[in-house]
Amino acid sequence: MSLIVTTDLIELTKIGLEEIYLNEVNAPNQIYPDVFDVKDMDTPLEEYLKLAGFGSVPEWNADGGNVNYDKPLSGNRIQFTAKDYSLAWVLSHKILRDDLYKKTSAELATAAGLSTRHTTEQLAANVFNTAFAGGTAGPDGVVLFSASHPKLNGSLGDNLLPAAALSDTGLATAIAEIRRTTNDRGQPIIYELDALVVPPELEFTARRWINTTLVPQYMVGG
Repeated sequence: MSLIVTTDLIELTKIGLEEIYLNEVNAPNQIYPDVFDVKDMDTPLEEYLKLAGFGSVPEWNADGGNVNYDKPLSGNRIQFTAKDYSLAWVLSHKILRDDLYKKTSAELATAAGLSTRHTTEQLAANVFNTAFAGGTAGPDGVVLFSASHPKLNGSLGDNLLPAAALSDTGLATAIAEIRRTTNDRGQPIIYELDALVVPPELEFTARRWINTTLVPQYMVGG
């Protein structure tokens, strides 16, 4: 006869609580995956070198002659550093003795999962909260939303729109500017419009505006 000992019960309880915790962490209706391109990290520190590819291919009609050579432009190094987050709680011996840990632990595991989700969403939101003038500079030395992003070809990029109301006119201006965006080689970038991100104060206006049948669906995106 196999004997179930205390350590086995603790391990079984741990597995169940992990499942409850992860179910809450991975619950639907998360916001940040719809806004950010989320990827896994293979190491605690990953580094990328910003590169600009080749320019337009020049015409060549010299049969047997030399071809045109080009080389990619290189710029800033972008580093991603993994961070650890930790949160714990303690259950008293009385709770364990009275067999109340089943309900209490499940509730706390759910609460911990909710806390993890909130922390993740808050970290993602802070990218926008610090993205304007006076905020945190990115690898190119300017904030995320700036009219003077230095490009590798020496020109400046602008992804900051003039102040505009949330309206057809404002969206039309944004779409036009997005369609005019060029890369570090001056070539057009074809962006897809997936989401409209607004602060809570504008959520009602945004929902009423994008849900109207008078706005073409291709304009409202995701």
